[in-house]
Amino acid sequence: MLRFFLVLSLMFFISFPSMASYEKSITVVADDWPPYVDTSHPRGGLCIEVVKAAFKAQGYAIEVIYMPWPRAFHGVKYGQYDILPNAWFTQERGKFFNYSLPYMTSQLKFIARKGEHFEFENISSLDNKTVGTISGSSYGVEFDQATNFRKSEVTNMLQNIKMLIAKRIDLVLEEDLTLITKLRQDAPDLLEKIEVIEPSFRKLPLHIAISRNHIRSREITTAFNLGLAKIKTDGTLALIKKSYGVKVR
Repeated sequence: MLRFFLVLSLMFFISFPSMASYEKSITVVADDWPPYVDTSHPRGGLCIEVVKAAFKAQGYAIEVIYMPWPRAFHGVKYGQYDILPNAWFTQERGKFFNYSLPYMTSQLKFIARKGEHFEFENISSLDNKTVGTISGSSYGVEFDQATNFRKSEVTNMLQNIKMLIAKRIDLVLEEDLTLITKLRQDAPDLLEKIEVIEPSFRKLPLHIAISRNHIRSREITTAFNLGLAKIKTDGTLALIKKSYGVKVR
């Protein structure tokens, strides 16, 4: 009997560290969206670095899995994975996601062909135009619900830019830092054929997002917010942003 309890105790102490490790691990799923999520970057991209640093400050380990955005979105929504690292907030998404505090801001801008003048004043500026977008993405209620122009949905940004240059669409709506980074990496010759329209169409804060039904939803969101506060205070966040050429305000 004594031997039985000794074996049982040993099994408990062996298994306990692994249980603790499991409880302090988080699975992040993301699509390639450089420089925010960059499968070619040794540290994974800007958002991945920030999220890792914030959770590390609270003693959490991160596993990153890369997959197309629709699959990642669906997987987190239904609890197959823990978090999205770079989500925009919308009222609709807020029904099923809990969001962290924002940790930086991305900017959506219109892209036009070089030399073709375009000014955006309001949604009516898009009358009868065809705008290239990414399937499964939200660009704000006004844009998403507008009917005075056509939306051409594709699965990747480079396809949109090629369609723009070929005059199959009139404009592209894209995150500006992503646009420049991706074209520099994959198609630098296209940069001279387009122009980014100022000012921004929208400025969108980035958050982590987790399903409201996730059993650890509050724990994970709170841990990130606390870790974020810490890396802001100690300067880690500013250093990460500077390393990607992002202005620190």
